[in-house]
Amino acid sequence: MKRVLVTGANKGIGKAICAKILDDSANTSVILASRDKARGAAAVQELELVASRKGRVSLLELDVTDKASVESAARTVKEMLASEGAIALA
Repeated sequence: MKRVLVTGANKGIGKAICAKILDDSANTSVILASRDKARGAAAVQELELVASRKGRVSLLELDVTDKASVESAARTVKEMLASEGAIALA
């Protein structure tokens, strides 16, 4: 399965991009990145109201303007992909 990370995805254009990706490609999941965890979780719930999207959206807390947040998010994504067997951790 392909994975796409979308930043600023809890509203507006970012959320619309997530919906479009999920609707257009059944073999793709989305990592929805949001600065605010609660707003991100709400966006995930809203996107998953469409049955075909259920289970294909993951939440990632990420502030692209904060170096520590970016580094933490990178570790989280790496661990997420490794647990799915998509990559090997070194």
